[in-house]
Amino acid sequence: MEQSAVTKKFNFIIQAKGGVGKSFLTYLIAIKHEEDDSRTFIDVDSSTKTSTAQLRFLAEKELRLAEIDLLDSYRKIARDRLFDSIQQLSSLNNEVFYLDFGAPESEQVPALLTMDLNQDELKQFEQYLGVEFLFHVVVAGGTAYTSCVDYLMKIYKAVGNVFPIMVWINANTFQNFPQQQEECLAVAKKCRMSVEHFGDIEPNTDLASKIINNVERGEGRSGILAAGWFAKTKMDKLVKAITI
Repeated sequence: MEQSAVTKKFNFIIQAKGGVGKSFLTYLIAIKHEEDDSRTFIDVDSSTKTSTAQLRFLAEKELRLAEIDLLDSYRKIARDRLFDSIQQLSSLNNEVFYLDFGAPESEQVPALLTMDLNQDELKQFEQYLGVEFLFHVVVAGGTAYTSCVDYLMKIYKAVGNVFPIMVWINANTFQNFPQQQEECLAVAKKCRMSVEHFGDIEPNTDLASKIINNVERGEGRSGILAAGWFAKTKMDKLVKAITI
């Protein structure tokens, strides 16, 4: 009996509020799948290119790290470029794609899914390519919380009836804001969105500094090992918490 082909997955990691942990989440995912050559990571951030720097350890491996530039000749975001890029990526042999959107690019996603086309048309595009689209919205606590949840609801209104949405709670940023976390969980439950946690690390400590330094240098597992037993043990826990 002939086995059915594996459905390729496109994971959109998004949040219009900057500095909430999108690229750190992408880094943890990349570390988890460092040896899995079927997974490709895409930097969709035309300004800072954070993932390109942080995932340097994948750069020498074929088809593991790439960029999508959505800026046109006037340095404005051309939303339709995303569809052309996704169609090109879908022709590759790789099975799973992670797209780390910068804040300006993330901000355009709701408009892309409401003005340029509706969610039913996006579903048709997904079916035409024979792939699966999944939306991962990062939410941080503290002063970033309201903006993050507002954006989450925009995505939910745009695609929530058709596509799966996973809420990624940046645990580090909610340590002093338990009520915000409870509220976020309640919103996700009401809207039937999945919830995951990541980044559970005490801020402003030597251990956190070691880990962040490794991330910023684009170190893979070999660099983490060189940082010492405590850093390796903590990173193992952070990576283990990643489910995609």
